[in-house]
Amino acid sequence: MALGGTASDVGSGNSNIVAAEYYIGAVTPGAGVAMGLNVMAPVASITATIPSATLSALPEGVNTISVRSQDATGLWGAPATIDLLIDRSGPATSNVTVAPSPNNGATGINPSRPAVRVDARVTEPGAGPVASNIQRVEGFIGLIGADGAGFPFTPIDGLYDSPAEDAYAFIPLINLSQLAEGAHQIAVHGQDIAGNWGMTSTATLLIDRTPPTVSNVAVTPNPTNSASSVSLTASTVETLTTVSAAEWFVGADPGQGNGAAMTLTPNARR
Repeated sequence: MALGGTASDVGSGNSNIVAAEYYIGAVTPGAGVAMGLNVMAPVASITATIPSATLSALPEGVNTISVRSQDATGLWGAPATIDLLIDRSGPATSNVTVAPSPNNGATGINPSRPAVRVDARVTEPGAGPVASNIQRVEGFIGLIGADGAGFPFTPIDGLYDSPAEDAYAFIPLINLSQLAEGAHQIAVHGQDIAGNWGMTSTATLLIDRTPPTVSNVAVTPNPTNSASSVSLTASTVETLTTVSAAEWFVGADPGQGNGAAMTLTPNARR
């Protein structure tokens, strides 16, 4: 990590800057790490590179870096500080939804979008003390692949720029045609700007291509001698989801949804 600053003795003697050093944590004279100078002058740029081994040893959270400089008379100035944020915890993902589900593989979220929509909320901190901004959200269908290999999500506000983001993705219906009938896991997770990936959160996309079956159709009374009305009953069975509508018609089929509605007596998968 690059560390830089400006040392100046202009307001306190106008001597040349001859040395500079930094500390992580407490300032202990004699224990600082030397920094480089671009020139020995009353104003100098000071730089250092903090090795990754040093950063790896720091605790997660806020670590204060102090920098001070020395003039040609041997006097050290007061340190200036900056907070170094160490974030090793990935963001948390919640509120994953898939719509429309159940799906027959040919039903989009709306007539103009031939796709199912996945929504999720990704937030920092997931488990640690530092709330970094979210920089990426991705999803997987079924098997969870390597980090960064999923299909991308778009932030709802158009830009990943905060520690809490709502994001969405569309899965084209042509991709659903490759899925077997049954339940499929949609897993979503996010990455923060520190590079940490969080754990996945899931929702279920149910693919159902098999229509319900109808049996035990009965009309009462039957036969009838011009009764004013009859009672029509039937049983319908659905193996994956629930039956949401039923209809009847006389003669030619008027088309799906154009028959007379029937009343459902709710039962699980019936």
